[in-house]
Amino acid sequence: RPDMIMRFSTLACVVAVTLASSEDSWNEDPLPVAKQATNQPPSFVQVSSPLVVLEKHPSGKARLYFDKSKYSQIKAKVEAGHKHLRLVDTGIPGEVELEVSPLQVWTDDAVIETDDGRKIRLPEMISLSGKVAGDENSFVTLHIGHEGAYGTVQSQERTFQIGTPQDRSSHSELMEIT
Repeated sequence: RPDMIMRFSTLACVVAVTLASSEDSWNEDPLPVAKQATNQPPSFVQVSSPLVVLEKHPSGKARLYFDKSKYSQIKAKVEAGHKHLRLVDTGIPGEVELEVSPLQVWTDDAVIETDDGRKIRLPEMISLSGKVAGDENSFVTLHIGHEGAYGTVQSQERTFQIGTPQDRSSHSELMEIT
């Protein structure tokens, strides 16, 4: 079962990265002047990351703990309709904050079917995409759940990957990719 969850979560991360990085191929007519949006930045609701650093290795890898109460706070904000979240206390070196929005990876009627035809429920996960605060050219995608976390944080200077270790020695790990 952990192997199945890992395969599913990896697939979800790949799908999210693919969707979030694809370019628009159409042009939309601009809104009439009276209805054009003001260029005010969105208002972000600040929440602490549910992934908390347990231990940092000299190699730069960090083992992460899953804080259920912080996860519940984020889930409640998403379910209440908040579209812009600022994740703080991320454990990423340099006190990096992430500006993210909920990402719907699955349709409401999605079903996972195993090779032997069994249908299993979708894992409870929060999927988020966005950017590093203050870095317009950055990219963030995160999938966080009770069983593990997956994602990428890419800025102009650095790239980090979050994944669940195969040996399950921690909820997830954060490592810099060079």
